[in-house]
Amino acid sequence: MTFEDTRDNKEPVIQTTTAKLNIETIVSLAWKNVSGSKGVYFLAALCLAVINLFVLGFNQIFLRPLLGQTVITLLIESVISAFVLAPLLAALTMMGVKRSQNIALEIRDIFKYFPIILPLGFLSILVGTSIYIGMMLLFLPGIYLMVTLSLAIPVMIDQQLNPLEAYKTSFLVVNRNFFSVLGIFLISFIAVVAGALLFLVGLVWAMPFSWNCLGNLYASLFKVKSI
Repeated sequence: MTFEDTRDNKEPVIQTTTAKLNIETIVSLAWKNVSGSKGVYFLAALCLAVINLFVLGFNQIFLRPLLGQTVITLLIESVISAFVLAPLLAALTMMGVKRSQNIALEIRDIFKYFPIILPLGFLSILVGTSIYIGMMLLFLPGIYLMVTLSLAIPVMIDQQLNPLEAYKTSFLVVNRNFFSVLGIFLISFIAVVAGALLFLVGLVWAMPFSWNCLGNLYASLFKVKSI
């Protein structure tokens, strides 16, 4: 799949690859790239957990006593969480893309995307809302959207698109490779579950593996531009 260069019409130029997805290659490379990256992944996950706890604490201590436990309060809490956590989730995703290019991770990668917190937060809300509505519609539409929108964040960052363009592009490109992408996600899910069952110790390997799978998937469908 290719997107035509239409700069004169001020349309985004999106660079995709024409290679067929190879699940075995994506998975094996993801495992290989776990080596040397576990420390930074662990720090990023720790930052995500700590900041999430602060957000939950803020909601419990300040927001709920002020507004009460209403639907509006829950919506506000969801929006706050989406915006605050979006840059860290984006960092984890882009670390996987970076490892797909065999580039070493750095601690500063964890905080790299806070300057674009607003578009990242908007995209996170857009994707999350779509998946939630899909889950309410007999579950399967939610799984479908979870898969097809899985690359929206790296598409927005790497291809330098706005949130709506990234949403649409991820949906269109992944949809054409749906079952292969679903297979990769199932392998990542099994790895994470297995890691959790090993007294959580296995997550030290499983979580970087899953993010590397996502990064390799992105690099297999798109030409990496800005890493």
